[in-house]
Amino acid sequence: MSPLTGTIGATVVISGLGFTGATAMQFNGIVATSFTVNNDGQITATVPTGATSGTISVIKGSCNGTSTNSFTVISNLTIDVKVFLQGYYLGSGLMTPVLYNNGLSTDPTHVDNISIELHDATYPFGVVSTAIGVLKTNGNVQVQFPGALIGSSYYVVIKHRNSIETWSANPVLMNASTNFDFTTHP
Repeated sequence: MSPLTGTIGATVVISGLGFTGATAMQFNGIVATSFTVNNDGQITATVPTGATSGTISVIKGSCNGTSTNSFTVISNLTIDVKVFLQGYYLGSGLMTPVLYNNGLSTDPTHVDNISIELHDATYPFGVVSTAIGVLKTNGNVQVQFPGALIGSSYYVVIKHRNSIETWSANPVLMNASTNFDFTTHP
């Protein structure tokens, strides 16, 4: 199969023999509602809602062929954001470790908690999902969102209790692992 990992809704190509006439497919026991037999040696399928990591089975009549490899369902979207907060910025790409300095963290790189929101790409630009993460002294923060958001585009919005709300200039396409740098993007 290719790829060996993917999210719900992702396309997977299964290669093998004897696929003509296949009547069903399963991802670790969950029936795929969308699949196409391309030819006798190839099927293209969509990872169904509710799928979990495990084998892929092709059902043809009373026969059931199961993959020898395991397919891994990626359940979360991870976004790495780089942003510097005015007032905490020291220069040279570093911020003051406020949480650490105030005894609220034992990690000397912890600056403060920030909220990252994903907003619809179209009017009225509603909030789709929110995550809170700890901003590091180098401006990096990593948060996770539901995997169902992968493959769509959203505005990335940064909120902090003592800073101005900041939006990405354009919607950002979300991959399983997405990076967005506010220091280089308008």
